[in-house]
Amino acid sequence: MSIVESTRAPTGEAVLVCGLGRIGIACIKALRGYCVPVRAIDLRLPAGNALDAVALTQGDFREPETLRRAGIQACRSIVLVSGNSAANIEGALAARRANPSIRLVVRSEQQSWHSLLARRLGNLVVYEPNRLAAAAFAFAALDGEMLAHFYVDDVLFQVVEHWVEPGDRAIGLPVEALHMPRRQVLLHIPARPGPGHAPGAAEFSGWRPEDTVKLGDRVLMLSTGTPFSTTSRLLKPSHVHPSQRFAQFKRRLLERLERPEKIALAGLGAMIMLLLLAVAGFAWGAPRLPVHEALRLALMLLTGGHLADVFVQFDTLPVGVRWAEILLTIMGTLLTAVLYALLTDRLLTTRFQLLTRRPRPPSYDHVIVAGLGATGERIAGLLQDLRRPVLGIEKDALETRVLPRLPVIHGSATEEATLRDAKLSTAHGLVAATANDLQNVEIAVLASALNPNCRIAVRTFDPRLTENVSLLLPRAKILCVSTLAATAYAAAALGEHVIGLFQALETPVLVVEYHVTDGDTLVQRALWEIAEGYAVVPVVYQQLAAEVRVLTPEDAALRLQHGDRLVVLATAASLEAIERGDLRPREHELWLEQLRPYAEPLQVVGMLTQRLGYTLEQARDLLANLPQRVPQRLYGLYGLRTQRALRANGVLATLRHIGAGSVPSISTARRQPARSDWTKLSAPEA
Repeated sequence: MSIVESTRAPTGEAVLVCGLGRIGIACIKALRGYCVPVRAIDLRLPAGNALDAVALTQGDFREPETLRRAGIQACRSIVLVSGNSAANIEGALAARRANPSIRLVVRSEQQSWHSLLARRLGNLVVYEPNRLAAAAFAFAALDGEMLAHFYVDDVLFQVVEHWVEPGDRAIGLPVEALHMPRRQVLLHIPARPGPGHAPGAAEFSGWRPEDTVKLGDRVLMLSTGTPFSTTSRLLKPSHVHPSQRFAQFKRRLLERLERPEKIALAGLGAMIMLLLLAVAGFAWGAPRLPVHEALRLALMLLTGGHLADVFVQFDTLPVGVRWAEILLTIMGTLLTAVLYALLTDRLLTTRFQLLTRRPRPPSYDHVIVAGLGATGERIAGLLQDLRRPVLGIEKDALETRVLPRLPVIHGSATEEATLRDAKLSTAHGLVAATANDLQNVEIAVLASALNPNCRIAVRTFDPRLTENVSLLLPRAKILCVSTLAATAYAAAALGEHVIGLFQALETPVLVVEYHVTDGDTLVQRALWEIAEGYAVVPVVYQQLAAEVRVLTPEDAALRLQHGDRLVVLATAASLEAIERGDLRPREHELWLEQLRPYAEPLQVVGMLTQRLGYTLEQARDLLANLPQRVPQRLYGLYGLRTQRALRANGVLATLRHIGAGSVPSISTARRQPARSDWTKLSAPEA
């Protein structure tokens, strides 16, 4: 991805989509959710009514005249997503001539000169579908917990989905107790939803902190700074018996060894046992030598020596000592022959390897990437960055500069013999990432038959095929590049800067960067309003010319100003709500009953001004007229945290839910101003 600026495009103007392939059509469908007018250009117009309500123009989008006929002068942005990268770049140049202020969103292969091009043209962003989707495929083939791994200004973030299993130490704890330094809860999905939970209504910042963790629950968590693989163990039983650890080590060691190495290891073990028996016999039997002399005699016999060289009266030695000499001599000769054979094989392999030698294929707990094209190469590279064992399968020979540390097997992944050579039976996961959708499905079906326990991710480009294959392979992850990429292109067309993309709960989740400006739907909003009102997760905040700040729940009262920078995790529905300014209705009221004798009024006043944005005079008047209802309605999560903070400072406070029914989803909720019934003062602006 290449970007220079992320100026948000003006609301209400149309978006022009150029190239009506699979990504183009998926992009138009994604843009419809934002309720913005959409226009399109292509050389051949699609048949049927698949693109109703879209103004279609037939022609070459590289021609300024075609762009003018499509109404580019009245468009806020243009999305160029044809399959020809060169044509997309040429179309961006023509669009800049026709409309100097239009935002350019271009599909192209990642190249170094795109940054220079963006600085020249201004307000241009370049995305590559394969790069956007690679992370989703990589984590789909890994263990079930890891969902995402991304950086924001060199700060590592990881998203993990944790399933609560028997023996989990989190069982019985409140969900909010899972918050720890550098870790926060994103979402809690109960295994058995209670009366206050609506099935299918789970969304970011919509979980209930008073709920307890139960067996079978799912918890999404965000880790900052350190890999989650270490912190997530805090939720699992920590005691592992030493015998179990030794058994796991022995099993992994044996599965990593080839057959000649296993033979050599077995011979070495037999020789050591025979050597120990010989030393014991020479030391405590006949001829009763000191232990060090017995060891030296046994080693001498093992390397080809004879008892006659040591004992003058050789004929008088016991028969058992003579048999020990014969056995040690035979064992030493056989072991020497095996070791020489292994060394010779290694030397000859190294000598006749003309190309740069790749590492040996892993044999246990690895991820197989079938197809090392543009997508497969990035998937394998990401897995290597995560230090996971990975193996590639490719028909054609790879250049030595392409992932030189990646083990590769040459062959077709649709053949059973190739998958067996890749040790699919002991593999952790497989990613079918060839350029042919049906071939990927064939690989996935064969792999699931050979190893039902293997995690399988399938790359497709056709959304319709994705839905059909999901029925054929219910346990596999079927990810459509067109759908994933279109989500990012649609967001970029509205002026957002998409940093990353991953899949959670079968839904694309975007890492989006906002630069707050006057007049947009984020300015003058507190973070708690943005998080729960739009169902997003703020992760990074930066004031103008200040240092980057990794956000925690304690920063929820921060209010955004013009020039601030905010990075959030959001779904497409959340981005649509931000675009339209549709906040979820606030359904909780906070009542302040009375002050405890030990309460410090000044401290309570400071808390009200900080957490709810009141002036000092408003906060004092509120405390002077208790019991009193806080006129500003709150969201559930922030309301409960505010209630707890007030109680900790000596205020008897009650949080009441006044909404009817379940909390609506952000995709259907509409903005409703908070009610105000101040008796002596006015409520701050909601």
